[in-house]
Amino acid sequence: DSVENAIKLVQPHADVVCRTFRFAGQESSSSNTTLLEQIAACDLVIDATASPKVFSSIAAICTRRKVPVVWGEVFAGGIGALMARSLPGIDAEPLDIRSAIYAYLAGMPEAPFQHAQTYDTEVDDEVFVAGDAEVSALAASMSQFIIDALVGGQVLRFPNAAYLIGYQKAWIFEAPFDTHPVPCPYAAESSAAPSETQATAAALGELLLVF
Repeated sequence: DSVENAIKLVQPHADVVCRTFRFAGQESSSSNTTLLEQIAACDLVIDATASPKVFSSIAAICTRRKVPVVWGEVFAGGIGALMARSLPGIDAEPLDIRSAIYAYLAGMPEAPFQHAQTYDTEVDDEVFVAGDAEVSALAASMSQFIIDALVGGQVLRFPNAAYLIGYQKAWIFEAPFDTHPVPCPYAAESSAAPSETQATAAALGELLLVF
């Protein structure tokens, strides 16, 4: 409802469909099917839930339908945030991007937010709480990230599919707004070109004649 109101504030004539739904939860199969079809029909999907279950469901439907996905989350304590994307034909599939992010994090010092379930965390008796400022900062960065995904084409302003953005001097971040691009795989190369395929078929035909 809040997102709908914000969109209407910017563009009163925008056509907005707002649905309240427990995604990846216990809902009727018909409602779930309807929602998945609506998601599959989108030009781009933004996941702001920070829920692994929701992400897995979205990743599955968007991979099958070749729909771009952008997702992000603020880390507990507001020390930083993650934003990532999967653009069909450019980046690897969403689950592969997430795996690359996990692999990157595995080589880093243990994060203070690693086992946190909420926006607050406690490290060495010091309490960290994420607020609206950190959420707004991530939203601003993701807005540019999303626009680039929609209109960037083959030449993107954000060359990496994932970024870690620091908001405090903590963990791997040397200072506020210290940004770490995450190495991620690209889209798998397409199958052989038709001319190569025809050449292969011709060679196979010759072998069949010989043997």
